Amino acid sequence: MEKHPLLKNAPGKQTTAISPQKIRFGQYESAVEMRYAQMQRKRFVERFWEKDATLWRQNAADETDYGDALGWLHLPEMMTKKVPLIEKYLRDIQSADIQKVVIFATPERILAVSTFLQNAKNPSPEIALSVLHFMDADTLSNLKTSFPLEKTSFVFAGDAARNFQWIKRLFHLYEISAALSPEQFAKQVAVIGSPKNPMNKLVERHGIGQIFIDPLDLNSHYLPLSFTGLLPAAMAGLDVREMLQRSKSMVKLCKRSQAIPENPGVALGGALGEIIRQGRSKIMLLMPGRLSGFGNWLAHLLSEGFDEMGVVVRLLLDCKINEFDADGEEIVFVHYTFAGDDNPCAEIEQLSIRAGHPIVNLSIDDFLNIGQEIFRWEIAAATAAIILGVNTALLKNLTE
Repeated sequence: MEKHPLLKNAPGKQTTAISPQKIRFGQYESAVEMRYAQMQRKRFVERFWEKDATLWRQNAADETDYGDALGWLHLPEMMTKKVPLIEKYLRDIQSADIQKVVIFATPERILAVSTFLQNAKNPSPEIALSVLHFMDADTLSNLKTSFPLEKTSFVFAGDAARNFQWIKRLFHLYEISAALSPEQFAKQVAVIGSPKNPMNKLVERHGIGQIFIDPLDLNSHYLPLSFTGLLPAAMAGLDVREMLQRSKSMVKLCKRSQAIPENPGVALGGALGEIIRQGRSKIMLLMPGRLSGFGNWLAHLLSEGFDEMGVVVRLLLDCKINEFDADGEEIVFVHYTFAGDDNPCAEIEQLSIRAGHPIVNLSIDDFLNIGQEIFRWEIAAATAAIILGVNTALLKNLTE
């Protein structure tokens, strides 16, 4: 049987090399170096990976077990073991001759679902992939008239109760359209959810074709490397097995590099946290448009994480100079390039360097390295949060 187009993974270099980062500290070089030295003396990296709660606790009265919220540290390894489930689902799509995949995602999951989709081109014009974040009467009507329902697969990413409501509505749609029997329809449905929700069993009893349960209850910030992000990525043609392998390379470097400046995630977070502590209150992300999915996720991570510090995060795609406002001395720049492409942000980068603004330079040479970058920033955001004393938004688990 011909291999289904969704199983023809987008080509990627077989490499585990880590994309380098360069941080220009500007006027804060001395302060950042002092912060690095303090973190070194306090064995920051070792205690972080030991989930030492005293790193996070702001006072003696805080008895929170922060270790329970750090399971995402091991997510790339956990999800590598789950890849066969994703591959099985793609084979099922192949055998059913599916022509359309519709993903319904609740608001807290929509960014994770889109993280990879907006960075990759579906390799097959024969397979259409849509992401919707709600289901109302108009949506149902469009589904009925626009899609060949018997050739459509539905993926529901969200809390189990919402998933169940959506599935019931679709069951009704199939009944009135007579496209498939409810039993046949159920085989074309996949559900993504968290492990502790009791509604999962109710969904399972309805004979749903595939239920993907994440290995952890995850904060929405950490969903891209779970089923929520990886299943859509695989359907878009990305080799998620290779992407996770590269992500694990970043995990190892962030864990083994005890020297702060050599640890990509901790060095980045240490610098960012100290520079914000010194008074910078805006983070401007400069990215090529082809990284929009990753950029939107990163902007959300940083905005939610540092909101209580009054930090404003702005994503500027393709860097139109007329949209740029240096706005005094408050900005920290994060500049991503895609290797081999033109650098649309070069002019803004040079302006920021001449003005002495702190700037982080990073480059991606393959879409499959985005998993590395996600983990780099998860570590960096958690590290900066420790320095700034703002932990609840980043550590709170996703409640479903």
